[in-house]
Amino acid sequence: MNQIVIELLGVVPSKKNTLRVSKIKRKGQRGVHLDPRTKIKRQRGVHLDTNTQGLINDLILQVPGKYRGLLLEHPDVHVKFWCANNLQDRDGKLVTLLDVLQTTRVIHNDNIKFFNGSIKLLPAQTCKAGQDKTQIELFSA
Repeated sequence: MNQIVIELLGVVPSKKNTLRVSKIKRKGQRGVHLDPRTKIKRQRGVHLDTNTQGLINDLILQVPGKYRGLLLEHPDVHVKFWCANNLQDRDGKLVTLLDVLQTTRVIHNDNIKFFNGSIKLLPAQTCKAGQDKTQIELFSA
């Protein structure tokens, strides 16, 4: 059994708590608009706020290149969080981590067809402010 350990530094945001609704489409406007603050084109509808998307992008950049593109199927996963704020949403953080692993192609997909191994969410530990981190262990046959 192969073991992969990935350690990510920084806060893992919960996506479900940071979704924002775009302005309602007006008559005659197309489906894409330019965000006036960030100058980024966005689809109308629901999107992540820019701070959350930035935190997720930081996590994506930290995944080591040697693990990118592995496309693991049905790995067993152990996840441990170190958080400065103990009021954070662990299941929301887990969803974000799975999306990061899928984006970097460490796992093939996070649906049941490709990701039906066990997930062990270890007890979170508190840490000092600015020292948040996450450890992900993946075990594949």
